[in-house]
Amino acid sequence: MSRGHPDWNVGLENFGHYDLDMSENAARLESPVTYNRSGRVVHIDRCINGLITWEITEVGTGAAVAVDTGKSFRYASSLRMTAGSDSTAQSLIAKNIPIWNLSKVGMEITFALTGNPNAFILAIFHFDGTNSYDFTVGLFFDLGYIYYENVSGGWTLLTALTDLTAKVEYWHTAKLVVDLSKLVYVKFMLDSVEYDLTDLEGQTNVDGAPPHTEPTIACNGPGTTNPYCNVNDFIFTVDEP
Repeated sequence: MSRGHPDWNVGLENFGHYDLDMSENAARLESPVTYNRSGRVVHIDRCINGLITWEITEVGTGAAVAVDTGKSFRYASSLRMTAGSDSTAQSLIAKNIPIWNLSKVGMEITFALTGNPNAFILAIFHFDGTNSYDFTVGLFFDLGYIYYENVSGGWTLLTALTDLTAKVEYWHTAKLVVDLSKLVYVKFMLDSVEYDLTDLEGQTNVDGAPPHTEPTIACNGPGTTNPYCNVNDFIFTVDEP
């Protein structure tokens, strides 16, 4: 699993915009992870500053996003995302990231399936002032598969999913990379495994929102209970290989 984040030369800040180049690679030299984790870091949030840095959506009875001091990958706390027990049964957090350049970008998150959610979703929504471009990967634990959102807005099977909920105390790292210059997927990574999504298109929708990129994370439940997950160490990168 991914480790080594505190080695970044970002001082004592816990979140914010940065522009790190070689320090990103140097920080990972001792990591047991086998895949290439390069890219220039432009935003880090260690999820210990409360909810002020996140856009939050809570759907359904009991849905909530809150600071959890009882469960953390490192530091004093994490964010607990609890899905609602009815409606679309989801809690969601998102960032509004300024467009640095139209390169390959990545979003990475460390998470624990502490409360046995049905699904854990990672998405990058890109807005150019005219359209939105949706790139979404879903880990569906209840179905046992990983899917990605296709050009029609439906789900396409990517691979079978190892049962990560068997050890809910474990932390995992997921990373989604997309190419904003070509508006296509690049790859998805889960712990030490990389899945190729090269040149696959996501869904396009008419949307006049100001240009920005919106990495998003969601925790889904069955609609009858309130399962939850914990998240730490959000990282957004540009100039991915």
